[in-house]
Amino acid sequence: EPARKGPFGLRSYGRVWRVLDRNHDGVGDSKYVVLKDLPNGRHNTNGMAFGPDGLLYVTNGSSTDDGIEGGDREVVPWSGSVVRVNPKARGVSITDLPRRRTLVATGWRNVYDLAFSPVAEDLLFVPMNGTDDARKGSTADNPVDPNLEDSDDLLFATRVGDRRADDFGFPSCLYNVAEKGGLRPYDNPNPDVIKRFGRCPKRVPRPVSSFGLHTSSDGLAFQTTGAWGNEYRNDLFVAEWGNLFGSPAGHDLVRVQLDKSGRRVVSQSVFLNLDFPLDVTFDRSGAMFVADFTGQIFKVDRLL
Repeated sequence: EPARKGPFGLRSYGRVWRVLDRNHDGVGDSKYVVLKDLPNGRHNTNGMAFGPDGLLYVTNGSSTDDGIEGGDREVVPWSGSVVRVNPKARGVSITDLPRRRTLVATGWRNVYDLAFSPVAEDLLFVPMNGTDDARKGSTADNPVDPNLEDSDDLLFATRVGDRRADDFGFPSCLYNVAEKGGLRPYDNPNPDVIKRFGRCPKRVPRPVSSFGLHTSSDGLAFQTTGAWGNEYRNDLFVAEWGNLFGSPAGHDLVRVQLDKSGRRVVSQSVFLNLDFPLDVTFDRSGAMFVADFTGQIFKVDRLL
């Protein structure tokens, strides 16, 4: 929604609406706000999913690009977070809810979607887009590597039933696999970020995989049926919208294969090349539907 005065000042806020179709004709008859006052800015309140507990889980993006630049001030812990709410709630403010039960995880940047594992039902997978331009700068004790200006788009996993809200470290922690090797975090190169938020902790929950720079990893969904054979059952598919500038990246639908526990990534590969895939879902029969930013929807119901 447009900038307005709210519990965190004059800024952008997100809301979750519920739309009712009482006569089942495919047209909404009425609507009301379920959850409001989610602080965002550069990034928005996006994907939602119902959890195994029946609660509604919602992604809420960070306010800025790198923690300081490019948007309203970050509001810890609600900026760059996943929260949960009773779907029957009406007009509830995030400030009215108990933090311990509401906050699922935080310390993320642009989180677009979320999907629960079909193997470990309390495990939630969340893709995150990394920084576009973490500002150059240095301090006497922390020289900055100019090659670490941008950071990777990542895949995270967090448990929702352990009564603990993981903090994944943004904006203090960034990742660039090509430069650092592995999924090792490093300090945000903007010294103002470190001054305000502190250094990246030595022990921080790490992502389970990287998609590389500027792939714009957005919607995701699991193939939970045997429609394509057992080889694809419980695989995760991620839509990469891609970039518009610099070297080509993204513009793919990526297949992520997990181990039998459903917790560790064993491989990932390009499944489809598209223009600007934004979201993906499966119907009950196992057919895949991919929404492309060009206005097209593609269906994949079998593999040749």
